Amino acid sequence: MGMYIVSYDGVDENNLVLVSTQISLDIDVSTLASASDFLTVLENNALNHAEGLYDGGGVARIANVRIHQL
Repeated sequence: MGMYIVSYDGVDENNLVLVSTQISLDIDVSTLASASDFLTVLENNALNHAEGLYDGGGVARIANVRIHQL
């Protein structure tokens, strides 16, 4: 298991930052086949979180991602 703090911006289709936030993730990296799988898990969790925030309704993607391993 790996504990991570992920900080990122949620941006709209014009790259306007709508939200800046962070989440904590507990990812069992032993079940992932590649770094790409890790990034997919991270992106899906972060995007779902950003869309659920007050100003996150128009979030199209995440950007400026910072990953901190605990």
